[in-house]
Amino acid sequence: MNEATPHVPGSAPARYQVLLVALLCLNFGILFFDRNALNFLMPYVQPELGLSYTQVGLLGSALSLTWALAAIFVGWLSDKAGRRKVIIIACTVLFALCSVLSGLATSFLMLLGARLVLVPIALASGWRHAFFIAAVPGVISALLIWLLVIERKLPPPAPRQPGDRAPVMQVLSNRNVLVCSFIAVVLVAYLVVTWGFMPLVLVQLRGIADTAAAGLMAVLGVASALCSFIIPWLSDIYGRRPVMCLFTLVGVILPLGALWFDGPAVVLGMIFFVGWMFNGTFPTFMATVPHESVSPQQAATAMGVVMGVGEIIGGVLAPSLAGRLSDVYGLEAVCWLLVALAVVGGIAALFLRETAPRIVARQNAPATT
Repeated sequence: MNEATPHVPGSAPARYQVLLVALLCLNFGILFFDRNALNFLMPYVQPELGLSYTQVGLLGSALSLTWALAAIFVGWLSDKAGRRKVIIIACTVLFALCSVLSGLATSFLMLLGARLVLVPIALASGWRHAFFIAAVPGVISALLIWLLVIERKLPPPAPRQPGDRAPVMQVLSNRNVLVCSFIAVVLVAYLVVTWGFMPLVLVQLRGIADTAAAGLMAVLGVASALCSFIIPWLSDIYGRRPVMCLFTLVGVILPLGALWFDGPAVVLGMIFFVGWMFNGTFPTFMATVPHESVSPQQAATAMGVVMGVGEIIGGVLAPSLAGRLSDVYGLEAVCWLLVALAVVGGIAALFLRETAPRIVARQNAPATT
């Protein structure tokens, strides 16, 4: 396959587009599978390594820091070099191979060092061995991208005139990019705190059995998969801003249910599903709205800025804060922190400028008499 002369087979361009989206979804899912698995096994890892809640939070902060820096740098690099396929493959392989480092961890410092590059995968059959298993899906995903994805060159950006601001500065001056970056701070904070501490809340605070807690956390994955399609679809119909506001506020349901609900686990699972519907807003504020708010040549940079700012501030600071609060006030503090983050995120969404094409076209349509 010759990358120098990119060509999508004319007989099935639609099939290639579906294949491309499927591969990228698979790749992103594998990376997040790696990222989240240690958190689900933290009730086992914490006592074995003797970790405090603050150290549990620092493990989440470590990966969020490098994830954020990579988001900003790789977004800029892909816009600059245009070699997105090569960059995706290299990052995926690095992420997968470094899973092995986490499996070798025997102390907090060793596990922290591995987390600076990778969030480990962990399975109930043994969290150390699971780190080694985790590398396999990532390598396979990178191989599929190498074999099947065709690099297509973007048109060169228009030359800058003297006195023009640099593209990054243009992106940072966009209102929607700034609002999305703030939303990313609070919602990424909500996300990583839930990943890192909800298993501990369920097992250690609420006394829920390990298997039931694992099932409840699995509900979050189902909700994410479904709502990542449903919520963006609703935003196409009703607008980005109202959907963002509504479903971000829905996030208060999960921590309140985890804290107070004493009924059957099945009902608690339904509460978790509804509360985690907020996760469906992530494609909207991290990709769709920034992409619709800037030029095509700045799209990757805009999305990288939103993701990077969210990870650097929300992803890095929030887990450490949640860990410290848990050490001082108990795990209940985590739930109240999540409630506050959901409320702030919902209010921030009110400041978005509408970008949904259908809604914008309706607003710009000439009035008829």
